[in-house]
Amino acid sequence: MNDILDKILLANSLIDHANIIFLVGEIGLASISALGINVSKVERIETSAKQIEEYNAVKPFFMKLFEKALERKVKIVPPVDFEIAVRYDAATELARVEAQKEAEALAAEQALNSKGGKDKKGEQAPPSEDQQS
Repeated sequence: MNDILDKILLANSLIDHANIIFLVGEIGLASISALGINVSKVERIETSAKQIEEYNAVKPFFMKLFEKALERKVKIVPPVDFEIAVRYDAATELARVEAQKEAEALAAEQALNSKGGKDKKGEQAPPSEDQQS
């Protein structure tokens, strides 16, 4: 609980100096829990019951943080997207990242080719249909 409370206090001290504060990692999950949204168990805490107890203990501090941010017109941004998995698997993650890189490279190459740029070998790419007319 002390780690989360320390981070809440840090965010509180930043409110007078920031326009936007992003809450990421476990403090983000705890902030979402304070808003009444169920979150999954984190590995640091032994049981779900202990996690709920810990998050409920810091909820009043989050509520004060949210109120102060609202008064000062500071935007607090909790996590908005999640990747759900039973357990982290490095091989699966590596394969996912590699597939994403390949897709991005292919999209970049296609965009370059459609503009009459050079292909990945450095040769002039053929003009696109738009450029031929």
